[in-house]
Amino acid sequence: MSNTYSNILVAFDGSEGSVNALKEAEKIGQLSKACLSIVYVQNRKPTNEVQDAPVYGVTAPVISMMNQSYAHTGTFPVENNLNEFDQAAEKIITIAKAKLTGSLIDVETDILMGTPAKEICSFAEQQMVDLIVIGQRGRSEIKKLVMGSVSNKVANQANCPVLVVK
Repeated sequence: MSNTYSNILVAFDGSEGSVNALKEAEKIGQLSKACLSIVYVQNRKPTNEVQDAPVYGVTAPVISMMNQSYAHTGTFPVENNLNEFDQAAEKIITIAKAKLTGSLIDVETDILMGTPAKEICSFAEQQMVDLIVIGQRGRSEIKKLVMGSVSNKVANQANCPVLVVK
């Protein structure tokens, strides 16, 4: 096993944990001279019915930075607002890029759609990622036991090493 990485994926959702993961991934990328892929996963279910679909990781602080009127809910209305999903995702990616120091030469960004853990692992396999860096989210112990966490699912399902950052 090599001590350096060539293709690092960092899952970014705007949360404090993902910001910490991004910083750590950038450090590792600098040392390894690796390509860094920043991914954001939209967890949306478009339908013709009016419903609220949670957008994974779009936390109130991030949404408030985007000046959205529905910031307090943590959800986006689906009906006729798919463009708002795309705009929110682009803003989250823009936030991620702004947090980088600029010392990495090769940085790519991608917006994925689906179940976060599944999409992150699938993308990593397709892109031959050799390290996934993901933040640990703050949840109560009961919620972790019942729902599991995205970072835990990625760590268990990925075909490459996973670094979970606090």
